[in-house]
This record gives sequence, C-alpha cells and structure tokens, in this order.
Amino acid sequence: MFFEHVRREILLRIFLSALVLCIFFYSVFRTPQVVEVPEAPYQLAYEELYVNATPSEQDVPTVVLLHGAGGDAKDLLFLFEEVRTPLRVISFTGPFSYAGGHAWLEQGSSEEVRQQYLVVGSSIVGAIQSLVPSVQKQPVALVGFSQGASLGYYLSLAYPEFFSISIPVAGSLDARVTPLSVSPGTSYPAVRALHGEHDAIIAIDEAEYSVKILHDFGLNATLKTFTTGHAITPLMREEIV
Repeated sequence: MFFEHVRREILLRIFLSALVLCIFFYSVFRTPQVVEVPEAPYQLAYEELYVNATPSEQDVPTVVLLHGAGGDAKDLLFLFEEVRTPLRVISFTGPFSYAGGHAWLEQGSSEEVRQQYLVVGSSIVGAIQSLVPSVQKQPVALVGFSQGASLGYYLSLAYPEFFSISIPVAGSLDARVTPLSVSPGTSYPAVRALHGEHDAIIAIDEAEYSVKILHDFGLNATLKTFTTGHAITPLMREEIV
C-alpha cells in the first residue's frame, strides 16, 4: 500500500512537471497572431486575452495595451488577468527590434521620429479598426507603459474618436508630435497619467509638463504620482483596473 501511494505521488509529479513544460514551450514558441493593416509598411503582432468573456461576445469593452521599449505584447497582460469585469484585451507588439525585445520607434532625427509616430500611430489605429469593427461606436481604453505611454499620449490627440480613456504610465508627450492646438468641438478621451516620483528614465517633470499641456488644450487630464521609479507597481495596477 505504501509503495503504491509513492508510485502515484511520483506519477502525479511527473504529470504536473510535463504540464508546466508544455505550457512554457507553448507560450514561448507559439506563432503570434498578426493583423494585416492596409497600406502599412509592416504587420502588427498581437496577443489577445478574454477576461470573463468569450470571443462570441461582441459588445465586451476592449482595452488596448502598448508595451515599453525592449518589451513585447505579453508584458502588460498581467494587469488584467484577475479582473472580474468582462473584458477583451488586445496587446500589440512594436514593429522594431530593440534590446532583445521590440520598440515602437527607432532612433533618428526629429523629423524621422515624427514620421515614425505618424506611421506607427496610423498602423495601430488601422489594426484596432480591423480587430474591433465597432470601435467608432464603442471606443476602446488605451494603456501604455514608457515608450508605449508616449505613443498613447500622441494617439489620444491624433485619433481621439477611437479612445474612451487613455492611461499613460511612466511616459510623456513627445514634443516632436505635440500639436500647436486641438480641434475645437472635438471630444477627446480623458487622460489619467500615472508616474513614479523617482523615475530615472522619464523624469516626473516631463509627465507634469505633459499633463499641463493637455490642460491648456482643455482636455480632462490628471496625473497621479507614486513613490517608485520606472515601473508599474501594485498600487498603479489598482488605478488601471
């Protein structure tokens, strides 16, 4: 009886170890989903997560995630894995290789970077339209971190009709794509910026100035600071979800 119990225990451990390995290799080596965007110079890979919902539910609110430089589409999915509200989460991967991961922008002159914003921004919006056909009737929420947050600031001003709210975390509005004014009578998404007081990558001053610009434009924009550096803390996560 004792040896039978030991044998079952060993078999169970082998099974669980094999299951963990299968899940690991699936997550690492699976082919990412790709969305074709007409007239875009590249495809956009993405991860999709349904939280308390199924793909057949068409009216589920959608959240779009934009990772930081050096990351990929998997980076920010943890934010919504334990949310109880039904959600569809779409997380895109930047088109450029960078530091073992991906980025939204490459280094270049001010004009070259500005053009990258225009192309990448147009590609993301095109991808959203393809994946969420109802987006203009039911705008999506936008969450970005670091470089993805800077892109989120830009998208909120350039394509306001597609977003209900923008939450840039540890980012700033890039002066190279900051407009001189906004369109009168246009409804812009609320912006809820989150930033670490000790951020050594993008200083808190840059976030404060970004929100001030949005205020001057008449947008509903706020900034909440946290005693952290360039990161997303559990307290920030509570604000996001």
